[in-house]
Amino acid sequence: MSEATTYDAMKELSAKRYPHARAILETLPEDDEAQFHLAYLLDHGLGGARDVERARAIYQKLADDGDARGMYYLASLMLREGQLADALHYFEESAKLNHISAAYWSAELHNGAFGFPTDEGKYVYYMNQAASLGHLFAKRDQALRQMKGASNVFVWGKSLLRYMGTSIKAVGVAVRDPRDLRLR
Repeated sequence: MSEATTYDAMKELSAKRYPHARAILETLPEDDEAQFHLAYLLDHGLGGARDVERARAIYQKLADDGDARGMYYLASLMLREGQLADALHYFEESAKLNHISAAYWSAELHNGAFGFPTDEGKYVYYMNQAASLGHLFAKRDQALRQMKGASNVFVWGKSLLRYMGTSIKAVGVAVRDPRDLRLR
């Protein structure tokens, strides 16, 4: 019998057979793609016991190797644990590599989320980046901001239509795949 591959693990993940996927991923320590998915399973307790410290170590290794997803998920873990400055650092590093959700969360933190100090310039920069990459909440937030600053009823109406259209699209995407990065 041949050795299991990352492709085999992805098939198991797609079928939501997490214990089997996790077992396959455990056998692929040199494969960064496999390690990323293993860290996600460990982080969320899918397919076995939750092991946040092991997930953190894998995310950290991936981040150290320049992997944008590793940086994003490490930052997300740090955010959950209240390590705001470290989370922002990794969100921004991941955003530099055009990770869509990292750009959005960089903007949110610079907008004062979780009590982080606001920085209007960085907020606008990262929100524009996230929107240009297709992040639906970023596009929605931009439209809302335009509505609030509208100089006339036509600009306000156009912004309202953008806001409503983006919100409807976000619902459709969420129904199809709630883990879509355009929503995180």
